[in-house]
Amino acid sequence: MTDTPPRAVSRRQARRAAFVLTYQLDVRAGSDLDELAARYLADTGMDVPPYTREVVEGVQRDRDAIDAEVDAAAAG
Repeated sequence: MTDTPPRAVSRRQARRAAFVLTYQLDVRAGSDLDELAARYLADTGMDVPPYTREVVEGVQRDRDAIDAEVDAAAAG
């Protein structure tokens, strides 16, 4: 059996994964990123891309400020 190099993930794919993981963190009470990363690995056979993890962690860290910006811009 030969080791195959990990598949390259495009920036677009990494952003999509960040969106999905951020959504899952929001709707799955009690979940954390490490738990979802383990599920991602089981589902895709790949680790969460570093860029994806960076984005998700940033959104979680700045969640209150992001929510405030969305609330200020939202109509109705």
